[in-house]
Amino acid sequence: MPIKPTESWWIFPGFQLELMATGLHKPTNIAMANPSEDRDAPLLYVAELYGDVKVLTNDCKVRTYAGDLLNYQPNYVLPGSGESGVIGVCVDPPSQDVFISSIYKDGRDFKARILRTHTSDGLAADSVDTIIDGVPSVLGAHQIQTMTIGFDGKLYVNLGDGMDNPEVAQDDGDLRGKILRMNLDGTIPKDNPIEDSLVYAKGFRNPFGAAWRRSDKSLYVSDNGPDNHDRIARVRPGGNYGWPEDMRRGSIFWWDFTQATGALDFAQDGQFPEEFHDQLFVALPGPARYHAR
Repeated sequence: MPIKPTESWWIFPGFQLELMATGLHKPTNIAMANPSEDRDAPLLYVAELYGDVKVLTNDCKVRTYAGDLLNYQPNYVLPGSGESGVIGVCVDPPSQDVFISSIYKDGRDFKARILRTHTSDGLAADSVDTIIDGVPSVLGAHQIQTMTIGFDGKLYVNLGDGMDNPEVAQDDGDLRGKILRMNLDGTIPKDNPIEDSLVYAKGFRNPFGAAWRRSDKSLYVSDNGPDNHDRIARVRPGGNYGWPEDMRRGSIFWWDFTQATGALDFAQDGQFPEEFHDQLFVALPGPARYHAR
């Protein structure tokens, strides 16, 4: 059963906070499973930065859905090279397939990929297909990030600029610094803004969080700036969001100082009181701290 938090935790007035699971190692993203009344059925999936995806069941038990997803040993340095690994997790409701984004080592280089895993019971991956592979990446942040499935049934992927050369965010022939749109098998939809390209929008630095808003059928992302202008942007097909010249272009909101904007979501399913309906909630982790394992 959920564990009640201690009184020392700060909770926004009018809300109640329940601790569902503990023992997770650097969780980076969560994705909800198909609703079920079975206590042993999956409730949500959690991506852990250093190589696993866990599944939390309806009775709040934690199991490993997919493990050992990294082919290199993390060094745990934060901020820095310890920020890399398994970031995104996303569920396709009709098939219950779980998508996972991560980086891997290829010789001396690091590359990004997206895995599509298949499962019979939702509790463990039975097989894995690689649908996107070989995207240049780095041992650090600004890698392949959050994935979401839009109202059109397509897979949308946040992809950082890779840090080394921010100009790639403006290069239509490079996938970095972009929001990508693809079919669930990784192929290019015929109605993408650029013909024969996965690029849906460009000009992003480190777009981490993503959420779909039902009221306008639009995708919103959080994007981290260099030392200012962390922002929220509504993503439009074919849009250019300015990086590396301007982090405010196309934004609906920005912070003048670093917030390290992370996950975001809209209150639109009746979970919260009506006064919060259609409002956007944003996680602000703040700057990273050095940490030894």
